[in-house]
Amino acid sequence: MADRYFGILQKISVGNHNFDGTDPGTDPVIGNGINKYPTATHGGEFDPAHVNPIMILHVFIKMGLQDTWVLSITDGTDTVQLASGTNEAEVSLYDVAILPVNWKLTLVTTGLTTGAMEAYMDFERSHVLP
Repeated sequence: MADRYFGILQKISVGNHNFDGTDPGTDPVIGNGINKYPTATHGGEFDPAHVNPIMILHVFIKMGLQDTWVLSITDGTDTVQLASGTNEAEVSLYDVAILPVNWKLTLVTTGLTTGAMEAYMDFERSHVLP
């Protein structure tokens, strides 16, 4: 099934900008199963707009000299932290969590001093809880 998996890619531009867990504020270019957002100065909210629980299969984050990062899921009221780290240039996580309906994945980074960042989230859209 070709559309079983899909991804979301966001990039943050050079110049003291961080992922702040917010909507990137633009429309993605959609192709080959990936929603690619234009490079921005903010972002970090990954909303797969799903109607069933889905599996977060893979998270890849490439960072430029930041201090900390925090990956969470939220429904806007409650937030659950999934992972965090300090001073890592790249992070790759697999089989991260099941994302409930109406919840979003958020990434927040702090302390960026130079360089650009990008984050890619890969989802399995056919995952349904028993």
